[in-house]
Amino acid sequence: NMTPRITSPVGNGSEEMIDPENPPGEPEMVEAYNASISPDGEQIIFTIRFTREVTVEGFLQYHEYEDLFLASIDGQRIERITGMEAPRTGNAVWSPDGKSIAFDSNVDGDSEIFTIALDTDILAQLTFNADDDRYPTWSPDGLNIAFASDRISPGFLQIWRMSAAGGDPEQLTTSANQSFAPAWSPDGESIAFISNRRSDPDLFVMAADGTNERLITTSDGSAEDLNPAWSKDSAWIAFSSNFESYVLELTFIRPDGTERQRISDGQGDNRYVDWLP
Repeated sequence: NMTPRITSPVGNGSEEMIDPENPPGEPEMVEAYNASISPDGEQIIFTIRFTREVTVEGFLQYHEYEDLFLASIDGQRIERITGMEAPRTGNAVWSPDGKSIAFDSNVDGDSEIFTIALDTDILAQLTFNADDDRYPTWSPDGLNIAFASDRISPGFLQIWRMSAAGGDPEQLTTSANQSFAPAWSPDGESIAFISNRRSDPDLFVMAADGTNERLITTSDGSAEDLNPAWSKDSAWIAFSSNFESYVLELTFIRPDGTERQRISDGQGDNRYVDWLP
């Protein structure tokens, strides 16, 4: 008898021989992370990673996958809004009008940028290539999305910008090292991002058209800076850094690099910060 071929819950576009007499087990939550608060402050979008047992060609395996969930800010209501079951689905961000979510997922093997309209559940794929496209961020007018892609040099992300409806993107950074995790300022003037052009990930800011790049964290040595997020008045950038700490600490800094402040204090990694409206 031939064993039927059943798509694996890995969700990466491949198929594996799963034993029909041992169906996949119930998924168990591994972690929930990377939350983003809606513009009206009423909801959050976040990633949940699951694991479940599957029997593949007689061997028990554990497959992990991720999807996006939407919850009320008080946690009383939660719903799953994607069914990707991909190894990685996340970096979700709200459109300025709160009606859509942009995110990345490697459901087909490489990461692509998607949007989903919350009122219609219409899913739109914005990038189509064999490269990694990640870390979307909306312009404050909702017309454009900046993101990171390694489409020029595999394994080396750079910042790009495209229409929120899709189409040909424009490259904004051209450093020989990686630039990623863009965050568009609410006033529309600047994009903060992370780059390892000094060997370790540092916080940079540039104009929204890609000009006037400048290093913001100029004196933190070999510290890692990650996950920038602008305050709603564009006066501060929050990010995670292990400067003078063994863990990633929540840190604030002015866009000109002054008034750096460490907010958290050594109680474990603090990352994926967002600001309440």
